Amino acid sequence: MKKAMAMTALLAIWVLFFYMMKWRGGYGFTFLTWGFGAVVVTSMLAIVSSTGLKIKVWVSRRSYLSGDGAVVTLRVTRSFPLLPLPWVVVRSEWSRISSGKTEYEHAKLLFPWFRSQVELQYMLTDLRRGMFRLEKAEAVFGDPFGFINSRRTFTEDKPELVVYPRPAAIPLWDLGKTDSSSINRSLTERAEWSGSVREYVPGDSLRSVHWLSSARSQSLKTREPASVRDGNTYVILDAGTNLRQQSFERMVRAAAGLSLNLSRTGTFAGLAICGHTCIRSGDSSIADVMNLLARAEADGGSRLNERVRSVAISLPKGTELVLITEKITEEIVQLCEDIKLSRRKVRVVAAGAGNKDGMQANDSEAGENASASQKPREPVPGAEQRWCRQRLAAIHCPVAELPERLSDVTSGLALFRAGAGVDDHSLIPRYPGRAKLKTRAPAPFLTERRGADVPL
Repeated sequence: MKKAMAMTALLAIWVLFFYMMKWRGGYGFTFLTWGFGAVVVTSMLAIVSSTGLKIKVWVSRRSYLSGDGAVVTLRVTRSFPLLPLPWVVVRSEWSRISSGKTEYEHAKLLFPWFRSQVELQYMLTDLRRGMFRLEKAEAVFGDPFGFINSRRTFTEDKPELVVYPRPAAIPLWDLGKTDSSSINRSLTERAEWSGSVREYVPGDSLRSVHWLSSARSQSLKTREPASVRDGNTYVILDAGTNLRQQSFERMVRAAAGLSLNLSRTGTFAGLAICGHTCIRSGDSSIADVMNLLARAEADGGSRLNERVRSVAISLPKGTELVLITEKITEEIVQLCEDIKLSRRKVRVVAAGAGNKDGMQANDSEAGENASASQKPREPVPGAEQRWCRQRLAAIHCPVAELPERLSDVTSGLALFRAGAGVDDHSLIPRYPGRAKLKTRAPAPFLTERRGADVPL
């Protein structure tokens, strides 16, 4: 409608100039008539030249790890290249599937002229965990003078991206360590050796290194304790109420790393995410677990004890549960006591900032995806934290604190690569950020957010 009105206005102005040239004559009206006539003809040709304009978008891969960069290819084609198309602005928007919020935008000014096909590549940098979809791809084009602009939106092809959490290195041997309290000794000090060894994982205690096997194989080997080797281990991720987004991302990374290490040793039984609802993986397949963690969100659910208790009861007796939570509270202690009474083993992994006094980080450290309506959990006083730890030590429940800075998994990547379908170069190293690379395309015409150009 606007395009038709603009075209009608241009034609009306040209008719007025033409009438004035015939009526009054003179060099001025003659110049305006012929000059503005050229503008009208050029505008009409630009609109006609965009006949059959289409945009196709695809990505190099579908699966990535958080922090990687995705190369997006955008191709503009038209079916009538005999007439020039002076300029076209292509814009694409990527949104999170769960919330529909736009996460990434990219816009670029191109000059096709007589070409029937123009191809552009750009990079989505520093991908965050989740599932994303191309919400829309649109093209804005018009005449060289900007009098008439047209916009077309293409929503037929909607490629999707799955960004898995980057697994954190969680050594199995150190998982049983507790604090320095004399009530509960470290599991590594009292665990019996199962007689088997495995590859060394960064963070393993030097006391657990089997030096004779290491010397024979020319690589570090770690003794595997019987408490880890025997039986199956089930991982439970706390997605309960009022979780900080930053802490929840640490918990997801810890769950991914722990699941990967347990799968490598053959003791992984499955994973459950307990929040408003309890979502469980279908089996111990690492691909199902990673897809589940990619979609995991802190949904603000309550009554964690009942949901985790129902999961524990459904598991065979003797199964060991690893509960990954943000902070050790009285609710967590009561939950561990109930699991112990059901003849299941339980361990607790606190994924806070590593502060044993229970002090929380600043509110400004929360991630961008944290809901404005959610309030952070109240800090647990140091005395209450020590009391909770003493109660866990009394029931022989090991407690592990994640370090403030998590390291990436450096071994067992073949299993993760085969199960989750992530390519080799996406695992190491992560994309460093925005790269200042040269490109044949002109500079961005519109504001670009979270995107960087790469060479064609």
